[in-house]
Amino acid sequence: LEGTTELEVYAKVYDAWIQIVLPDGTPLAYTPVEVAGIGTLETDSDGTIYLKQLIEGTYHLTVTEWKGITYTPAILDTSVEISASRTYTVEVTNAGRLVVKVVGGTKQGLPGAEVAVMKDSVVVARGVTGADGTWSVMLPSATYTVTVDYKGFTGEKSASVPTNGGEVVVELSTDVFIELFGVAMTFSQFILWIVVAIIIILVLAIIIHEYHVWRRKRMPQLFGATRPTKP
Repeated sequence: LEGTTELEVYAKVYDAWIQIVLPDGTPLAYTPVEVAGIGTLETDSDGTIYLKQLIEGTYHLTVTEWKGITYTPAILDTSVEISASRTYTVEVTNAGRLVVKVVGGTKQGLPGAEVAVMKDSVVVARGVTGADGTWSVMLPSATYTVTVDYKGFTGEKSASVPTNGGEVVVELSTDVFIELFGVAMTFSQFILWIVVAIIIILVLAIIIHEYHVWRRKRMPQLFGATRPTKP
């Protein structure tokens, strides 16, 4: 075979926007995504990466890092078929929901408790409990440390978040028995407060009683003795 033959190959190319979301639809924002054959790109605030002029075909996506923490196994390890210029939504299956319930000494829910979720000493989520004392967040599957702070009363527990959008409930108990005038108290502190209140009331009662006794004794001296009337 002599000479040179030019062969033109035509390929379909597309622009693709790939959005990565957690099972509840929360975007996996500002997260590095490795696209096989292309490189690593970071998602924007909507959890989206933009790939320009891709040849039609299948592309493998891998996410192993989130908020500066490396996850094993990977948060995302899947493929997406690019067949048109459009947005492709990819759901992270290796994630679940963490529900934190903060309760007091009588198992009452404590609203307004501050919650922090940590992995490898890095805070990955923060929140405040609602009226029923609970707060929840969707997270990549892993084991986390959950800490709570309710008006100086603290607690800590470990929690393993499941896969496939599963849910785990973690209950953290504090010694809070009651709250008076915005001050949280344990049962012993509440009893002590009652005892102190009773003592104060008794002291005031004694003072008032002694004052009335003293006042009755002083009345004749203040106004003088009553003169006897003539027969």
